[in-house]
Amino acid sequence: MQATGRGGPRQRDDSRREEKPPLPVDQAAIERALVQAIDRRVGRVLTEPLQTKELAEIFGCHRSKVAMILERIPGKQRIGRSWRVPLFSLPPRYLQELGLFPRP
Repeated sequence: MQATGRGGPRQRDDSRREEKPPLPVDQAAIERALVQAIDRRVGRVLTEPLQTKELAEIFGCHRSKVAMILERIPGKQRIGRSWRVPLFSLPPRYLQELGLFPRP
């Protein structure tokens, strides 16, 4: 409401305003940006030592494929027969199960 010189407040006329259409949402871009922001904030947090079988379940592949996947992940550590992997290099659905990534 705006005050006028006399007679008290006057009502604003909002009928002339046009409604803007909503912006298109790219869910994948939002997820990537969120992961990057968390990664910058937290750094390279590693998982607890995971066996190859557990990593195969997380990545949704066979145990023999895990070695090829781990070759492409920087910052991994091998501890005996187990691996410690940067937490945010894991699939988003696994992070959602841990409660570290918001559900869509």
